[in-house]
Amino acid sequence: MESWTVMGTRTYYATGIHEHSSVLTTFGAGPFVAGHTHFVLLRIGSRSVPVAPGDTERVVFGLRAGLADTLLSTASFAQYLANRLESDPTASAIPLTHIVTGGEPGGGIPAIRDHIQRVLGVTVTEVMGIGDIAPSLFGECTHQQGMHFCGMGHVWVELIDPETREPMEIEPGAEGELVYTTLTREAMPVVRFAGGDIVRIEGTSCECERTSFRQRVIGRRDDMFIVRGVNVYPTAILSIVGEFRPRATGRARVVREGSETSITPPVPVEVEVSAGSESDSSLVTDIENAIHSKLLFRSKVTLVAESAFGESGYKTKLTVKR
Repeated sequence: MESWTVMGTRTYYATGIHEHSSVLTTFGAGPFVAGHTHFVLLRIGSRSVPVAPGDTERVVFGLRAGLADTLLSTASFAQYLANRLESDPTASAIPLTHIVTGGEPGGGIPAIRDHIQRVLGVTVTEVMGIGDIAPSLFGECTHQQGMHFCGMGHVWVELIDPETREPMEIEPGAEGELVYTTLTREAMPVVRFAGGDIVRIEGTSCECERTSFRQRVIGRRDDMFIVRGVNVYPTAILSIVGEFRPRATGRARVVREGSETSITPPVPVEVEVSAGSESDSSLVTDIENAIHSKLLFRSKVTLVAESAFGESGYKTKLTVKR
């Protein structure tokens, strides 16, 4: 717990959460994530306001009441909150200044981040951990140029080629899978654990003067699919769909049949829209054209109402199998 708390404190302090912060947390997963976050905020000295995940009304009440200036949530929930408050004229009066997203990719996708920041008037930064190693390992500073590695002295990180599994240099522009070895865990050490996250190294220095490398998650190895020999990550589709707000909410997922990695075009994509917009054929055409233009494959887009798409309060599954 002590090593986790040390790494978590570095991570959240890097994002801009300091002793003067009041933080409303929506992370669940019992003592593993929620408990870890509590210990970290206690170590930093900030005020913690825990709210159970999925209790949107209580979150909005707490923010309107001024109980917190910082929100910890998944990117999906932050996006849902922005969608919900976008047409609310009183949204600008909410004294929220900072949202830290974690648990899934999204907070670093420009279309999603810009929308959340514009509607809620906040700065969005990201954190990332991995359950088998530590709940918090990477934290993005307010320069918003990728997440700094914060596990120095406790975890050794490598970068490998996702296909050949050969080691790669951690240098700006490199793209590969992160592999972890624990250095201070005694009861159950982990050696060269492949985490499945495919990242792009954004740099090895920063204006904030931290010296650890910075990375941005491109996608998950287990979400990746192949179209005509080209690897595709669903986050790339999510980034495109986010540009069609407010006609679409910004959420989308790829539908896969069976366990085959290769998908023959057109690739089925479900896009969430507001109720009553499911028959917008022009939106379907526009999204399909954008995917073809930027990702170079044909897609078959189906518009799905918010009520049928699934829970908005926590994570969004970027691929579903049927």
